[in-house]
Amino acid sequence: MALLAAMSMAAQTEVMPRENNGNGYPQSVTIVVPSNDQPAQNVYNWADYRHNFSFSVGLPGLYSTAMGKHSWDFYINRSTTTTPGGTVPRSELFCGAWAIDYGYQIMRWLRIGAIANYEYWMGDIKTHDAAVLAKIDFTYINKEHLRLYSGVGLGVGVHIEKYADGTVAGRYIPAVIGTPIGLQAGSPKVYALVETNVGSASFLRVGIGFRP
Repeated sequence: MALLAAMSMAAQTEVMPRENNGNGYPQSVTIVVPSNDQPAQNVYNWADYRHNFSFSVGLPGLYSTAMGKHSWDFYINRSTTTTPGGTVPRSELFCGAWAIDYGYQIMRWLRIGAIANYEYWMGDIKTHDAAVLAKIDFTYINKEHLRLYSGVGLGVGVHIEKYADGTVAGRYIPAVIGTPIGLQAGSPKVYALVETNVGSASFLRVGIGFRP
């Protein structure tokens, strides 16, 4: 057995002679023994994917819906509203809540960033709601194909109403957002996004994102 072990060790070694010193003997001999401990390949590291960019569309935000006294019917409907000229009938159609956002993963559980949200209602009264907010997300699960998080945000918004007679009324308002649950699922570089929000962003938004 000892002989077999010695032969096996000899088979795994490689002798590399260097330059002779003039007397026929090498100056040094390097013995290279191959190792079975090869480095792991393609191991997911969240720190390699810190930047998060996404684009999404969703249902109207609760804050803008209340500010504009909108209906949650997603078709042309008849209602009334109060204008500077009195109470008038109105029709309206929700045209989407659109958002872009960026986040930077500082730590495995903490991400900071910003979100810009825009909502438009078309009809007798055209309503525009826009907001820009700074946001903090707390990541509960941060895996290669799944990220689960909640968050809060604060910023500034604007609410604009344009009436049929050409009158325009607008005002700046505080913008706040709470994200009870958010989900990113996909590959490390490209993912689908589903998020619920309370405040100045879409109540339910879906989208696509990427991490360069």
